[in-house]
Amino acid sequence: MENGIPSEPNVDDSVSGEVRNEKSEIQVTVIATATRNSFAIRKKDRLKTILSKQLNATQIEELEKEVSEMEIRNALFAMKEGKSPGPDGFTVDFYTRNWESLYSTLAAFAALNA
Repeated sequence: MENGIPSEPNVDDSVSGEVRNEKSEIQVTVIATATRNSFAIRKKDRLKTILSKQLNATQIEELEKEVSEMEIRNALFAMKEGKSPGPDGFTVDFYTRNWESLYSTLAAFAALNA
């Protein structure tokens, strides 16, 4: 070491804690650290943006309301035919063709899970 300057350049690897002194190792460590920090900053900024948005009282009230039969029916009948809206594998066609007999059963099931 001369004048407080190490004769061999060293970089601490913040992940492994090892000291790197080979030029190629230093380059890889510096690039990896800079990239990791850049992504972390972007993630933090994105998270702050998302978390800073809050619902107002009207929006909260609207979301807490009971869902009406008409809302469910309109949503179901607006879906593209031949598609399955859920994991049960039944298509939109099945639900729309059997709406009258299915609704009361579906409503009772939804009430049990509320």
